[in-house]
Amino acid sequence: MRVTPPFHKTFAIYSRMEKPVFYTPSHYVISMIVLTIALSPLYTLATAYWGWKIIYLLGFSIVTGFILEALSYHITRQYTGYMGLATWLLFPLMTTPGMDNLLSILCFLGAIIIAQIFFGGYGRQMFHPAVVAQVFLMNNFISRFSSSILRPFIEPGFGFYMYSSTAHTKDTLIELLKSGKEFGLMEMLQGPHSGFYSDAFPLILIVCGIIFLLIGGVNRKTPVSFLISLGVTGELLRYLIPGTTFSFDYYLLAGSSLFYAFFIFSDRWTSAKSQGGRIIAGITAGILTVLIRNFSTNSGAVMYAALFTYAFIPLYDELGFYMKKKFGKNRQPNK
Repeated sequence: MRVTPPFHKTFAIYSRMEKPVFYTPSHYVISMIVLTIALSPLYTLATAYWGWKIIYLLGFSIVTGFILEALSYHITRQYTGYMGLATWLLFPLMTTPGMDNLLSILCFLGAIIIAQIFFGGYGRQMFHPAVVAQVFLMNNFISRFSSSILRPFIEPGFGFYMYSSTAHTKDTLIELLKSGKEFGLMEMLQGPHSGFYSDAFPLILIVCGIIFLLIGGVNRKTPVSFLISLGVTGELLRYLIPGTTFSFDYYLLAGSSLFYAFFIFSDRWTSAKSQGGRIIAGITAGILTVLIRNFSTNSGAVMYAALFTYAFIPLYDELGFYMKKKFGKNRQPNK
């Protein structure tokens, strides 16, 4: 029996895309190798300061993700030629040190089913499964999530000998900055900061992210336009509403903005397909991140901005293709 997933031909603009065309298999393998290398320092530091728990979660993520996707391909016969290794590698860093691994894996598997398998397999999804899994985790286990933020070990490297830190805290970098505490630039860059693993070491994240953007064969326009939009919108709000918003380093270094810029918005599969659409998507995500972070009590601004942006990717592509046709180099002259 062949089961046809319901959503992968929903949008007319993508109806011709029976298989992803962004990578050859060799390009995809190289990109995943670069991603693995780029994430290795983040996993090493997370283990050094919070314990081996994240490595166990990474192993569970890879094994269960592979099994679930292999089963889905066997049942639906919708094999695109690619598997979601990027999702398996990224998701553990998008959790908090105190969250139960079982709950994390349940949200992870649910996100793959809903955001990927229902859309016809990896490469056809509209939403990045790792983002959907993070939203599931934050919203389905609110009370557990609020107590899952842990302090890092004081002694660097002590985590190599421990399963997990146990010291609870609510002092994330975002909350500390909102409360009025001041940090020097190097202090903010170096970390470690409590919160998601992905937020802990901004300087290392910047270095690893730039390497991935340069040689990972990924979408660069959305990350760059997102970061520019983040800074411009933040500074514009500071000018329009003095005293109620924060400086650029707050939007850039606090929270998951950098991680999303380098490793989520750069994803070719969920990015807009047109060059103009990619720029519009980045600008939209940056504006929404600033607005949500300033005028909402929710600390997960960038993940909700990402979901909103993904939902309108077909519209951004229509605009991008229209602008290329109207203003591009190959446009027909008016007669």
